[in-house]
Amino acid sequence: MYKRLYIGVPAESNERLVILDSFHYASVLERRVGGEDIWARSTVQALKNTGYTYLYTDATTMRYSVQLYQMLPDLVKTVLVERQYSKLCFEDVTCVMSPQNPSGIPTWKLLSVSFWVQAENPLGHKWTLSPEDPECLSRPFVPHDQRAKPPRAYVLAKKLEYFSPEKNAWKNNFYDDVAAETGAQFLAGAWQTTPDSESPKLPKSVKNFYQALAESPTPYDALCFGVPYINPILQWDKKDPTNRQKWTTQQGLLKHLDPPYVYNLLKGDKEGFLKAIKDALAHPIESYILDRMRMGVVEERLGNILETDWKAEAQILLKERMESGKGRLFTV
Repeated sequence: MYKRLYIGVPAESNERLVILDSFHYASVLERRVGGEDIWARSTVQALKNTGYTYLYTDATTMRYSVQLYQMLPDLVKTVLVERQYSKLCFEDVTCVMSPQNPSGIPTWKLLSVSFWVQAENPLGHKWTLSPEDPECLSRPFVPHDQRAKPPRAYVLAKKLEYFSPEKNAWKNNFYDDVAAETGAQFLAGAWQTTPDSESPKLPKSVKNFYQALAESPTPYDALCFGVPYINPILQWDKKDPTNRQKWTTQQGLLKHLDPPYVYNLLKGDKEGFLKAIKDALAHPIESYILDRMRMGVVEERLGNILETDWKAEAQILLKERMESGKGRLFTV
């Protein structure tokens, strides 16, 4: 167990405190580059920019967050925690506020951070935070006429096992045939997680440069660098295949974008895969950043979250649960 506490940059006013209980927030100090870490870094930067004081706790339980909260209960606006921590705290009589533990953290001050869309907090979706996570502005945009030849297509697959037939959106021969027809070179940054005998073989046209891609590029980074993204549609309604609300894609929110930025393709569609590669090469894009992912918008969004009257929201939820008899009750 880590037993470290980090104090964030003091704000102009010390009356707005946020406790950051997640190893991803602590990893900001170590410059890790996983998706969750990039999200955490943007959150910390937004807190700093908007005048909040933040306290890190790098631990595997909420013990230290409880101690910090009990020292400054009236100043803590909220506690941002890993999704599993909020659930553990809800079950722990020494953590959550209750008649038996009046000095515990109120359930409504716990906001769960999760990379996925489902509710990950005992109080539901409203108390679950999900990210958008690019960080590309720190690097120069490379003009298209200065980019490497032959043209490169990056395969978003961080594990070799994703190239196995049951997990790969495109058959291995798709890559080889498309490479032969377009001249594109496929690159991947995948690491091996299974024994050699169980690892699938990469298509001949896919080169695995794990170290070269060690900084974990995301589709948002690709768009920011002027690289279109092919988004596999993994599940869809066969009776209504164009209904995006019924699509399950590799990157969920990017399914709402269209070419020349994002090419949404049904899994296994070889002709569509070839056409998308050709179109992407024929129609290069400039740097593209979604408005909702710019720092000013992140700051505004985070400010709205932190300044919400979560106690009032919790009172409404508690009343609904008491009247319906559905959902676990809690102390407000």
